[in-house]
Amino acid sequence: MSHFKSPTARAFSIEFTNTELFPHPIKLDDVNDIFVKTGMKRQLFPSAIEIKPLAFEEMYLRSTKEPKAMLFLSIHPEFVRAIIEGRKTVELRKRRPGAPIGSSVVIYATTLQCQVVATATLSKIEIASPRLLWKRVSRAASVTKSQFDFYFHESELGVGLHLKSVKVFLEFQNHFRCENSVKHKANFSHLNNSDIWIVFSNN
Repeated sequence: MSHFKSPTARAFSIEFTNTELFPHPIKLDDVNDIFVKTGMKRQLFPSAIEIKPLAFEEMYLRSTKEPKAMLFLSIHPEFVRAIIEGRKTVELRKRRPGAPIGSSVVIYATTLQCQVVATATLSKIEIASPRLLWKRVSRAASVTKSQFDFYFHESELGVGLHLKSVKVFLEFQNHFRCENSVKHKANFSHLNNSDIWIVFSNN
């Protein structure tokens, strides 16, 4: 009764039938953007409200879109430099990441620098024995045979993550030779972690 504040207050109940979940969740900000777009007021939903059919259709349509995936890669600065300069197009890992092909990639330079410096697109995932993987990607991985063997020591399988469309954050473009990559004005704070599935892959 505390919700109604008075024992004589008027109340009503709502019965739900044929309940259907949206394919994917929608953020409150996106819902309110749809409301404004369709002539409604922004809401915090303190109680039930009537939603225009056009707004509901837009909400449902937006929920059918697959959420974007993003792969967060921690990479040693010397290999980050090779990626940005176009000498390295394959990043090596010991296991397959959960992000699908086509995902955006955030490139984080480890040690000393400890900063996000670029983005890329995951164009292909190659899985093979270390011996076969070396034959396929040794040049594109831009590592020596001794580095490769040390990394995959006692590993039965290796993974090659093929990267394309590398974009360097503006504040770092002067630190690298960027003839083979795209310079763009951006900042990591523009990447909304609440919107995107981030996969941390450090191994």
